[in-house]
Amino acid sequence: MRKALDTDERTLDDLVKSYYQNKLELDSYDKICKDENAKIKAKMKEANTDSYEVDGLSVKIVDQDRSSFNEEKLLSVAKSLNLDIIKTREYVDMEALESLIYNNALSKDDMRKLNDCKEEKKISTLRIVRKKGA
Repeated sequence: MRKALDTDERTLDDLVKSYYQNKLELDSYDKICKDENAKIKAKMKEANTDSYEVDGLSVKIVDQDRSSFNEEKLLSVAKSLNLDIIKTREYVDMEALESLIYNNALSKDDMRKLNDCKEEKKISTLRIVRKKGA
C-alpha cells in the first residue's frame, strides 16, 4: 500500500499519475471482491449454512425481503375492484415536444417561453485513461 501524501505538496502531474494508478487498483480490487463475495455465498449455500467463522472472522448471509408492486397489474386490479385510489398525473410528452421543435411548428416567442423552462446543471466528472503507446 502506498503512503498517502499531503496533496498540497504534490504537483498536478503527480496527482494525475497517482490517481490513475490508484483508480486502476481500486477497480481491480472491486472486481476481485465481487467475485469472492459470490463464491463465498455459493460455497456457504452448498454447505447449507448461513454463518461461518475462520480465524476470528465471522461471515453471515442475511436474506432481505424487498417487495414492490407491478404497477400495471396493480392498476388493473384496482380498476376491477372499483377502488378510488387511481390518480391521473399530467406530464409533458417529450417526444411530441421534440417533434414540434424539430418541425419548426412553434413561434419564436413560444420557443423563448419554452427555453425559459430549461434548467441546466453542470456536473464535473474526472475521466482518466492511459494514452495508447504511453
